[in-house]
Amino acid sequence: MKIDIEDDGTIHIASMDDAAAKEAIEMVNMIVEEVEVGRVYVGKVTRIMDFGAIVELRRGVDGLVHISQLAHHRVKNVTDEVKEGDEITVKVLEVDRQGKIRLSRKETLPPCKRKLNVNRYSLNVTNGRFRAFRSTFNP
Repeated sequence: MKIDIEDDGTIHIASMDDAAAKEAIEMVNMIVEEVEVGRVYVGKVTRIMDFGAIVELRRGVDGLVHISQLAHHRVKNVTDEVKEGDEITVKVLEVDRQGKIRLSRKETLPPCKRKLNVNRYSLNVTNGRFRAFRSTFNP
């Protein structure tokens, strides 16, 4: 296999083996590919901090999952949700002007079912008088 990189950035890959050539093309694409806002990646947690976790999307490219973006519920400690070395699915929320990547794990989790308290009012008419009753139920 032979890989040549021209001065203008053009990459030439030559190989007698079709599978090896395809693998080389995929590896080059992974290296040069830009991180897309809105895209979902599987990354590895490389560092835990009080305010979130650093996730490596690919070699040399990492972003921050803020503690508020780890789960649908309130997270007290980052280590309650993720540990160093875990592979997690994250969505890219933003890439700022400095190249910092903001990630969300919460966006990739199934929707949370919350209990809703609904107040129902019913009217009772007795002897020409209206009385309102309030009852709470969980649907």
